[in-house]
Amino acid sequence: MPRRIENLEICIPPLSRGIGLKIYSCRTLVVLKLKGYPLGVYVSSHVELPSLKSLHLEKVHFVDFQSFLKLICGCPLLEDLEAGTVSYLDTSFDQEFRFRSLPKLVSVVINDYNFRFPLKIISNAEFLSIEERTFGRVTRVFNRVVLEFPNLVHVVFTSLGSLSWHFVFEILKNCPKLQDFELIFSRDPDSMTLLPYPQFIPECLTSQFRNCTLKNYKGTRCERLFAQDIMQHSTSLRTMKICSRSSLSTEAKHEMLKQLALCPRRSALCELSFI
Repeated sequence: MPRRIENLEICIPPLSRGIGLKIYSCRTLVVLKLKGYPLGVYVSSHVELPSLKSLHLEKVHFVDFQSFLKLICGCPLLEDLEAGTVSYLDTSFDQEFRFRSLPKLVSVVINDYNFRFPLKIISNAEFLSIEERTFGRVTRVFNRVVLEFPNLVHVVFTSLGSLSWHFVFEILKNCPKLQDFELIFSRDPDSMTLLPYPQFIPECLTSQFRNCTLKNYKGTRCERLFAQDIMQHSTSLRTMKICSRSSLSTEAKHEMLKQLALCPRRSALCELSFI
């Protein structure tokens, strides 16, 4: 490996169970991108990447959960984490293990609804993009309750199937600094089951909340109530952006806009945008 390397992208070859040990102790590495194959990656050594700020994992299949933990915990200055199609052959983990949060983490993008990891690791993030089922699954497996995200200001939440409104509000309740929230509904209306709408409003929505975007909006009762409640309760909302489904007729979109336009807005600065 060249000395003082800062950016490195590795395509892990088929049938490989490891990466050169020197990579795990490269003190100058700032950006690391791993692209793997189905067999798996085994981290057998101690990881010490003191300068790493960006880690991207794509199609990486770790041999065990401990290999993933070794890699993550060896990056104390990590700011950017992106993961897509990440899994483990052995999913067992020590129930007594105390997961540490990454202190410098800024941005987390999870493009894999099967990825399991402890939320504690990413709890310091300022930006989070994740699929609703992934969030629910890792909460049940590792945390049992929704953790607080004290620094989170921007959330992009995607639903690929059934959506629990109560769970969405539980997450928002634990993001005291939230300013921007984007909710992307499933494109397939037959795959979405909206569970009962909760009767409480997260505190963040009534204080510093600034922008809300709803995509693939179909105008269901729960979707409309969600948009209305945010406009009625947020004292600092500036933009409510509704992106409707492209398959909806012009008449249907006009009716949705008319319903939302009649909703009272607590913030005098709030603008309703309907696309």
